[in-house]
Amino acid sequence: MKSKLIELYYNTFPNIEKFYANNGGKDFVVQLFLDKSNLLKKLSRIISPYFLYGTYRLFEPLISIFVVTGQFLNTLFLKKGNSRLAVDRVDRLYLNYAHLLKDRCRSAGIFEESVYWLKEPFTNVSIKGLEDKTVLSVFDVLKQKDFLRAYINSITAIFYVARHNPNHYIRRSYTAFEFYLTYYAVSMFPKETELVFANHIDRWALAFDNCPQKKKILVQHGIETKAADWPVKLNTVTTLYAFNEELGCDVAKALLTHKPEYRFMKPTIELVDDIDDKNYKVLIVCHPAAMRDKEEYLISHLQQSNITIYAKTHYTTPDLSFYEDLAKRYRYHLITTKHFPKVNKLISYRSTLVSEYEICGIPALMYADHKNLDEIVEKVKSAADLYELKGNKEDEK
Repeated sequence: MKSKLIELYYNTFPNIEKFYANNGGKDFVVQLFLDKSNLLKKLSRIISPYFLYGTYRLFEPLISIFVVTGQFLNTLFLKKGNSRLAVDRVDRLYLNYAHLLKDRCRSAGIFEESVYWLKEPFTNVSIKGLEDKTVLSVFDVLKQKDFLRAYINSITAIFYVARHNPNHYIRRSYTAFEFYLTYYAVSMFPKETELVFANHIDRWALAFDNCPQKKKILVQHGIETKAADWPVKLNTVTTLYAFNEELGCDVAKALLTHKPEYRFMKPTIELVDDIDDKNYKVLIVCHPAAMRDKEEYLISHLQQSNITIYAKTHYTTPDLSFYEDLAKRYRYHLITTKHFPKVNKLISYRSTLVSEYEICGIPALMYADHKNLDEIVEKVKSAADLYELKGNKEDEK
């Protein structure tokens, strides 16, 4: 019979695997797998990508055991800080486990007042912007006995997850040790400590949701569709910061088991009008892996002299060679940084950027709202022609 903590780790997979299914299933995860390494991409030209994926999946439990064992042995030689006094007096803890948490907290108006931030273990997370904050590590909080019980739970979880994998996905169970270290570390803080995080459906969201603290603030990271209904929901979020009431309700419906207190935040982006070419400007919001064919089709079919194309990659995109190769063949501007051009229209999947641009008065053409890509292409071309005809003064309504 599995323990509660083994079940907790196992329950971190259904949401992610539903996300995989929504974005192309096995094709999507194989592409994510290949994106991890240039070597894998080269091998995939001579060996079936599915064979490479399946081979790795078979050996994944052994690889995961090797990784977590190395991590455990390293923890035994770490020099611990003495942060127990700080832990006892922390009234609010910011969990820096999501890329956009700092920006979202600034928009929500709760960044300046923040003091204590907890960083993710075994990851080179940037603390830029947190120089005047107290940044804690799980290793400042835990004792060696906690490392041991986290390791034992990790080994048990790795075997359990491998035996119960109906979709045959790579599950990256080497993350188990950091998962349990984080769970134990956050649980060390007083129950009165408020937790602030921006994770929706990943393992960290489940870990934080199951920690004993009574007050938890979820800062909206991404957008949930009105039809979204994640199989594993969060039970203990007390406050939700959202961009507006409608988007907040969508998040709550998809992700939470109850109605939280709603608070609202400003957009986290600042638009820059950086190219004065009088053209109709379009920003394609790129997906990490699943929509490259669509993105290439749009870029190739919008090569019109009165259209300026931007393509902004997702921050998790590990390899930009696909987009760099496109730039050699087609005319467009590739954006890989926190740069947000002022455009006439977005083309996107359901991304957070859609809502942030809409708040700034710039509408989007969503893939889900159109029968095919040609429909989007024709809309953009017609709008560009009309924009040029009217002297670059107004877009179509």
